[in-house]
Order: sequence, then structure tokens, then C-alpha cells
Amino acid sequence: MKYLLFFITIIASGVAGCSKSKGADPVCRISEVTSTSSAIKEFSYDKNGKLQQVKQGTTQYNFEYSGNKIVILQTIDGEFAQKQIVTLMANGLAESVRTEQDPSGTPWYNTLYTYEGERLIRITMVYSNTSHTNVTTYNWENGNPVSYNDGSRIVMMTYYSDRRHDRQLDIADYSFWEYLRPKNLLKSYIIGPDKLIHTHSFDSDGKVISLSIADGSRTSIYNYKYECR
Repeated sequence: MKYLLFFITIIASGVAGCSKSKGADPVCRISEVTSTSSAIKEFSYDKNGKLQQVKQGTTQYNFEYSGNKIVILQTIDGEFAQKQIVTLMANGLAESVRTEQDPSGTPWYNTLYTYEGERLIRITMVYSNTSHTNVTTYNWENGNPVSYNDGSRIVMMTYYSDRRHDRQLDIADYSFWEYLRPKNLLKSYIIGPDKLIHTHSFDSDGKVISLSIADGSRTSIYNYKYECR
């Protein structure tokens, strides 16, 4: 599932709620993901509900916030892996991400997001060590991105018409900043002859508690735990 990170829409504004007998419902955020194909992911948040740290095995992400910027430091076995500096627009969508692959800040690459309103229409990748750029374009229908073209392939996406998109699922799949806001929950990716089918299970409050991704004869299952406060 991780290889879909770059494309998975990164995205809706709400988070799932838990029921409570008195007062306002608490906000629920994913605290743990277990799967059949990877180590446990653990998520922790600060007192304001912002993502503070993510751990998976020996890989760790730490988050710092300042104004409209988020700095994400990734370490593996305690050693620097990469640093990402996310610049957000006023509506919370990412405007750009600078990824530094060395503690000195070089080499680096920039990811630039172009929108029409809140609809992402283009991603441009710019690199420090080459003049070459990579461009991915998106097409939208009925409030959802239904295809993208990265220059080498066209990927189609379908959605559940009766389920709203859940931003928490993007965060659980390492989409730490928001650049896509689809209206509905993703149902499938179609990549050439291949089709990845997403099947969700929900609790009584409507939160996704498991996700099954079927790719031909292979199936990966992801289970979600929440922290509600």
C-alpha cells in the first residue's frame, strides 16, 4: 500500500467522530494500524490534536509546526533519513513540499501543487541535481479525482457514492499533508490491466476499522484503532 502514497489522495477535511452520551462528541484520530504485510504503525498527537510522532519499527517521524509550515524529520535506527518542509495555503492544502535527503540540505527536490479552487490539477517535481521535471495531471468528476497521468501511465479511480472520504485513512498511509480533497471514499484503482479493490469495514459510529486491498490473487488487510478525546 505504501507505494500508492504519492498518489493517494491526500484529503478530506473532516475526521470521524465517536458517540458520547453527554456534551459534544469527542474527535477520534487513528492511533494504531496493524496489517498483514508490515509492522505496526503508532500515531501520537499533541494537546491540540496535531500529529506529533509516527513510529513503525525502527522508522520514526517527528513533526514541528510554525505558522503555515510543517517540518517532518524522518529517522531510521536513530539516523537521519530525510527532512520535509511543508508549506500550507490558507485553506490547509499543501502549496509545496521541499524534501532534503541529507542533513546539509542537499540534494533536495521540491513538490509543487497547482489547484483550481480546492481541486488539485497538477503536481510538478523539481530536482536540485537536474533540470528535468516530472509532472502529474489530475482529472475530476462529481467532486472526486477520477484519473491522473504521470507521463508514463494513466491511473483511473472509482469511489463509493454513499461514503464520504476520510482524511484519517490518508494519514494512516503516510499522507501527512493534504493535497487532495475528494468528496467520497476510494473504491478502486485501475492501472492498465490491474485493478486494486478497496473494501472497508465500519463500526457503529461510521469509523473505518479495517481496509482490505485486493490485487488479483493478493490481499492486504489493515486494521485501525482510534484515540477519541
